Amino acid sequence: MDSQPTGGRFDGMYGVLAAFEALEALEDAGVRTRRPVMAVAWTNEEGSRFQPGAMGSAVFAGRNRLERHAGRSRTGRASC
Repeated sequence: MDSQPTGGRFDGMYGVLAAFEALEALEDAGVRTRRPVMAVAWTNEEGSRFQPGAMGSAVFAGRNRLERHAGRSRTGRASC
């Protein structure tokens, strides 16, 4: 499922599952990396339900504070 039908080959749930599989493959092969490798599943990157878009990545990158995004959608549902 994805809100962007042309978002790309690894967009949406497939991209998250592919990232988990890649991490497991690295572990199974005994690969040791110089830096940590992580998979992240952002939510609301397109901003189709809650405004503004890119909430998760903006908070992670330090551009916004989490408290700024606690609120309600246009339909009145809680965003956090």
